[in-house]
Formats: sequence, structure tokens, C-alpha cells
Amino acid sequence: MTATGRRVTSLLGVTALVLSGCGGHSHSTPRTARSTRITSVPNIRLGFDPVARGPITIRGAVKGGTVTVLTSHGLGGSLDPTAASAPDVVSILSGLVTRSLTQYRYDPIAKQMVLVPDLATNLGQHNEDYTRWDYTIRPQARFEDGSRVSAWAVARGIRRCRDTREFPTSPCRGVPIREVRVRGHHEVDVFLTRSYPTFPYLATLPALGPMPLGGEADPATYARHPLATGPYRISRYRRGHRLVLVRNPQWDPATDPGRTAYPTSYDVRAGLSDRQIDHLLRADQGSARTTLTYDSVPPHRLLSSRERQRRLVEGVTPCTTYLAPDNRVITDPRVRRALIWAYPYRTMLRLEGLTPGVTAVPATNLLPPGIGGRVPVTVRGHRGFATQPLVSRRILANAGALGTPLTLAWGPGTPTGGRERDVLLAALRRGGFAPQAVGPGVAAAADLQTRTWCGSWPDGSAWLEPLYQPASGADVEHFTSSYVGHQVDRIEHAPLDEQPPWWNRLDHTVLRRWQPIVPVWYVGVAMAHGSAIQGMADDTVLGMPTWTGLWVTQ
Repeated sequence: MTATGRRVTSLLGVTALVLSGCGGHSHSTPRTARSTRITSVPNIRLGFDPVARGPITIRGAVKGGTVTVLTSHGLGGSLDPTAASAPDVVSILSGLVTRSLTQYRYDPIAKQMVLVPDLATNLGQHNEDYTRWDYTIRPQARFEDGSRVSAWAVARGIRRCRDTREFPTSPCRGVPIREVRVRGHHEVDVFLTRSYPTFPYLATLPALGPMPLGGEADPATYARHPLATGPYRISRYRRGHRLVLVRNPQWDPATDPGRTAYPTSYDVRAGLSDRQIDHLLRADQGSARTTLTYDSVPPHRLLSSRERQRRLVEGVTPCTTYLAPDNRVITDPRVRRALIWAYPYRTMLRLEGLTPGVTAVPATNLLPPGIGGRVPVTVRGHRGFATQPLVSRRILANAGALGTPLTLAWGPGTPTGGRERDVLLAALRRGGFAPQAVGPGVAAAADLQTRTWCGSWPDGSAWLEPLYQPASGADVEHFTSSYVGHQVDRIEHAPLDEQPPWWNRLDHTVLRRWQPIVPVWYVGVAMAHGSAIQGMADDTVLGMPTWTGLWVTQ
């Protein structure tokens, strides 16, 4: 199986917090903020509800109002459901505009995302080896033009997803879909060339939804106005600037086990400065009361009163930032492990504008919080964001590796690039290494990089397989192990509900035995909203607002 994911690359030792998926951005680079808190994010296990039904009602919620959404760098990705890969666009499409075979619904009591059916009547029926998935399509769902969402339309969408030449950012890239068939009037059968037990997760993405007849003829035109099947349709759109959504009268809440449509409309505006967004939300006057941002904001500016604390949503994203040493060059696990103590965490966070314990949480595992079955790895003697160069030097001395050369690539195009380079080089020298930096033109020569990997679904396969399997193309650390390959294959053939503890165990084993990478932090979010916005929480799958629970006080 090839798990899809999103990787953000840094040419220097720290990654700008821009979650990207080949075509756009979801969170703007956070501003510097002080915080004395060092917190850990609680592990959240994704739930399943295969018999969930609509309609969904929220006690006390009222209809009406326009929700204004502000972002500095969002809306840059394609709006075509097949090509959509930017987390913010995927989130907006899935939560408000388009429907798929399955979907996530937020459980406010458990504070977790739950996998539930969407256009399909359940989460899918599979054969014994997970090479076939069968779905029954609800007969009542319709496109915004009133035409019926048929099994043929869903099959057309899945086949379109397979066309990775036309849609290189399609989530079906690497997914072993062999054939899609329609049986009768409501059955869609997906055949795969090998076991794929995580298909219900893939099926939540907009690309695994219906395509109207003729919609596939001109992808460029369709990307400007994909036909809605969800509670809202597109009224106005300019890529990278503005997206206005209004209610879709053809959406039937009785057919939808996850979504609601309380606000009258959504007005998403991109390109505002961080300062403008901060000022509006801090004032909380007029239309700002019904405004939110999914960009991370400096918490210290919004936490000056109890009322403002209620308007900040903190949470996690499915992203891990880690050091990726080239295992072909740095062959001793002890040398790689010394980086844990040598890395200048707090200085790099400050330069990057991240808030310890809020937008950056100390990392020990590859798997981030929010993955079912995850148990934190304990690094003996190391806590939080502590830098201990003397420990690093002792580890290197015991390994006979004091003065180990390291080559880092760095990018001078970023505002703090030069300062980050100097800080990291100095810290590594204090830790007993002999580092040097090269420019981005010779990045291939670097044997230490920093990466941020964002899984496409909350399952260990979305991290361990792409990063530890050479065939994935994502393993810049060049780590190979026949044992790991065998374990990945064995876990993938296990039932989906039995996999989480096995992925966690493999994560622990790889780090303890080989330490091929060094996790440094998990990416968090701190999203703010006006006082009239209700029901906003963190979607732990995408690190975005939970659109389906929003409503506005009148």
C-alpha cells in the first residue's frame, strides 16, 4: 500500500509552518509569541460509527448569519475535488461543499473526529484480503442543479481520481485501484491490486465523490465551480483571494450523517495581513463578531481576558516536524541520537515564530497525537524542548564520533534564513559535530535536512510506510530495513481496527533500534473566532475548524 501524505520541506534546519499539499497553503506562518507553558497534546483515538444517520441537529443552534473567514495565505490550492490537496481547501470542500463516500464528524463530548458514512450507506464492505470494497449509494442525494447523484456519477469521480497524469496532486496517486464497477443502480465496487484496509479513510477525500456527466470534459472550467452536493454551493470564487458560499437548496440533511447548514453563507477572504486579522479579532466589533481565522494567531494577544480565552481554539494538526539525517552517511544510530540533545529547539522556535506548547509541541514519536493507539516514546533524560550539548558530546565521544561532519542545506530566501543557519550551526558545534552549510543549489549534497510530514488520514500507515519505505520517494533519510518492510506488510493485511497498536509498536521499535529520524515537534494550531461564533473546534484530522458544527448567535 502507498499512503498519501503531505510533506513540507525546509532547506535550513527548521520548517516554516505552512501546511501544503502541492498546490496551496492552509495555515499562515505564525507570528512570534511568548509562552511559558510546555504542554502535551492528549492522544485522541479516531472513532467509527458505520450506522450514523442524518439529519444532525445542535441543541440551541439557530439559523442565519454570515460567517467571515480570514486567512493570510489560504485559498491557494485548486478547488477541483480531484486535484484538491491544500489542507484548507480540502477541509472547506469536505465540510461545506462536496460529499464523498465517507466523511468525518466531530464528537464534542469525546472531542475527537468520528468516521461516518456520507454518500454511501456505510463505511464499506470488503472481501477477506481487502482488495475489494463495495459501497451502496444513497438514492436521495443530488447535485446543486437538481440532478441525481447516481452510482455512475460516483464511479466517474473515482475513475477521474485515478488519472494522476491529468491530476498530479490527486490523492489516488500510488493507490492500487485496478477497476471501478457499477452494479445495478446503487452499487459501486472498487477493486485493488493489493490489500488496502484503509480505503474508508481515503474515501473521505473530495476526490472520492461524484462527478456530474460532462464535468470531466474541461478540468480548468470545473475547478472554478465544482457542482455542490453538500449544504453550500459556490456563489463567487477567485483563487487565492475569495470564496463565497451560500446555502444549497438541493442538499437534503436527512441524507447526511455529518453536516449542518446553520449559517446563511460563508465569506472566505485571503490575502489579509496578520496584523489586520489580529486587529479585527481583538476588537470583536460589528462583523468581526461573526469572523474566524484558521491561521494560527499569537495567543498572548487574545488571552488577556476570560472572554477572549473562550474565543481561542487550540489543537493539533496531523503533522510532525523532524530532522532527517542521511542514514547512508550518518550510519551510527548513536550519532543520529545525539542530535536530540544538540538541537536548539527554543531558539529555532522563536525565530520561526512558533509558540512552545501551543503551535509547537515537543515530539518523541514519528506518529503525532491524534493517531489511534499512539503511546509516547520516552527518551531517557530528555524532556520537552531541552537542549543539552554536553550530553550530545558525551554520546558522540562514547561512539568515537566527536567531530562528525554534517552538511546542511539552507535557503536565503526566507526572512530568518541566515539567522536560523547561524544558530543551528553554532548549536551543532557545541554539541560535538562539525557542521557546514551549503546553498539550495546543492541541496542534494546535504546530509541533514528538516522535514514536516502531514498524514492524509489518522492511521499509522500514513506516516510509517511513506517515510520508512524506499519505494515511496518520501524517505529523504534513506533508511532501509527488511524487518520494517516485513512488519509494514504484515500490519497492512490486518483488520483496520486491529492496526493502531501495531503501528505504535513499530514506531517505537524503529526509533529505539535505529533512530533514522529525530522528531522535534508536532505542529499545533491556535485559531481565533468572534464572540458570536459558536461550535468551533479543532478538526484533528486536518488541523482546521470543524465547519459542520458552526452556528452564529443572533
